[in-house]
This record gives sequence, C-alpha cells and structure tokens, in this order.
Amino acid sequence: MAEWVTQTWPAAIWKFRVDVGDLTPAMSATGLSAAELRKLGRSRRWVDAMVIEPRTVHLIEAKIRLEPGALEQLELYKELWPRTPEFAELVDRDLQLHLVYAVEDPVLTAIARRRGVQVHIYHPPWVDDYLALLQHRERRAPQPHGLQDLFPPEGESGPT
Repeated sequence: MAEWVTQTWPAAIWKFRVDVGDLTPAMSATGLSAAELRKLGRSRRWVDAMVIEPRTVHLIEAKIRLEPGALEQLELYKELWPRTPEFAELVDRDLQLHLVYAVEDPVLTAIARRRGVQVHIYHPPWVDDYLALLQHRERRAPQPHGLQDLFPPEGESGPT
C-alpha cells in the first residue's frame, strides 16, 4: 500500500490507517477506568490510506487478492468521511475512492468501475513470494463462473 501510494502521489500528503467516522463510542463507556476503556478496543473504522491533494481527497483500500467486501468497505468509508471531525476542513473537496490489489477478481473490478471506484493493479515482485506460501486456490484470481456476460471487460457492452 505505502509503496503504491508514494509512487502514485509523490508530492501529496499521505496518511495510512486513517480513522473515519465520528468520535461517539460504539457503546456507553460511562464509569469505566482507562484500563477498561483500552480493553474495549477501537470504536471507529479505518481506511487503509488517505491522500490529500489541493482539490481532491482519495480514500484507498488495498488487498492482495480482491475479494467480496472490499468495495463495501470503501462505500462505508465514503459514508463515514463527512462525519470525521479531524478532517472537517477537507469535506468540501472532491472525494475519490480507490481499490488497489495484486490479484484481480474481474467481476468485482467491473462492479467497482460501474460504481465509480477507481481500480488499480499493483503487483510488485514480493507479492509472488507471498502468494507462493498460500494454498493453490488462493493464489489465483476468482473465476467469473458464468457471470462473464453480466460483467464484460471495460469498453464492451453486456447483454441487452
């Protein structure tokens, strides 16, 4: 993630693992000690990376293998973004959502594009070493299994 972000936006402001959403705890914490509060853990969600440019804020979710749920995570972060007090001065900027992955799921890529999410393949050499440690079925991209007509490659039209 950090490699891709810093190469893509060398002159921008980057932040990694950024909390989003309001500061209201998920549950009442009245009367709890500091140690007890720490045991509750995090009450906010976080986006893998945020890039700040003069007119645009980019929210980025990265995965080795693009899997169901990544797109929903980004959409959740988009909803939480305007409720994040630390970045109130940035909410008037354009917001761009990005999925970065090393192993593509063509159906999820097509759905993301339809929803206006930018998709980026980033496959540095170390990814192959990591994938070699996984079981065979986890090393390859998921197959469309009959969904090819519903999600044609970019630039082609689907069934009418």
